[in-house]
Amino acid sequence: MKTRYDYMKESSVRDTEDGAFYPDVLTLNLNTFTATEALIPIELTDIDIDKFWWTVQKQYGTAELDDIVLTLNGVTHSNFLEEGQIIFIPAKRDIESSFGAKE
Repeated sequence: MKTRYDYMKESSVRDTEDGAFYPDVLTLNLNTFTATEALIPIELTDIDIDKFWWTVQKQYGTAELDDIVLTLNGVTHSNFLEEGQIIFIPAKRDIESSFGAKE
């Protein structure tokens, strides 16, 4: 499962429990996003907001990029979505090519 953290570089700070490096949130440069395919506009309903992960699941076949979709739409958390709001769903290929997920 990929999330926004897969598109960030590692920081120099290690987790004290497992020794893994924390992701550096400042390395996710949203200005590098380029849409080569049409963005899909969705007018949100209450159901879309209550289960935003399902809204993303219907578009991509997986819910894993819900946080990326929110971030690209300037929404910090799904709690800030409103009924009737229009969000744009980018092509998964555009997300991958713009940010280059680490494996």
